[in-house]
Amino acid sequence: MQNFSIAILAGGMSRRFGSDKSLATIYGQPFYKLCFEKASRITNDVMLVTKDISKYPDLIGLKKVEDFSQKIQTPLMGIYSSLLNALYDKVFIWSVDAPLLKTEIIKTIVEKIEGYDASVPEISGKVHPLLACYKKDTAYRLQHFLESGNPKVMTFLEMIKTKYIDEQYFICTDPELISFSNINTKEDLLHLENKISIEK
Repeated sequence: MQNFSIAILAGGMSRRFGSDKSLATIYGQPFYKLCFEKASRITNDVMLVTKDISKYPDLIGLKKVEDFSQKIQTPLMGIYSSLLNALYDKVFIWSVDAPLLKTEIIKTIVEKIEGYDASVPEISGKVHPLLACYKKDTAYRLQHFLESGNPKVMTFLEMIKTKYIDEQYFICTDPELISFSNINTKEDLLHLENKISIEK
């Protein structure tokens, strides 16, 4: 087992998807459960962070954490809640709408945080702050940032020492970079189901 925590963020609004994405299924499994099963292979500290924990059944080894505040609607609140509840100093944030993320990709992102406050993939010019690793001790700065009224994730990344990770570090593990496919609509889901087989 690795000495980092994994927090699965399932607090999004899912407006484009039309229903709660975290409970949608791919190859017969809910997104959140698929993320949990993969995460539990590599760490003993796995959290599901959401606005309403009552929607999810208890799973052995899964901590259910409600967002610290329901008033502030930003992914940063999910990150903040994750940092507060993490067992380890390094916390990998896993957005539930990317259930095909490979565990080897997670390990690579976590390894790259050494000497930084955050390690964040940048794929074809697109930054992925919700498939990234953060140091637990950034929680204090994030708290003050949220209290200032700024909800923007990218602005926070500019305030801390962030390592941006080029896609070249992931291609050997995932040549098509499927791991970074965000499922935002039911059409996205159908496309991925038709394209690939699930990681076993």
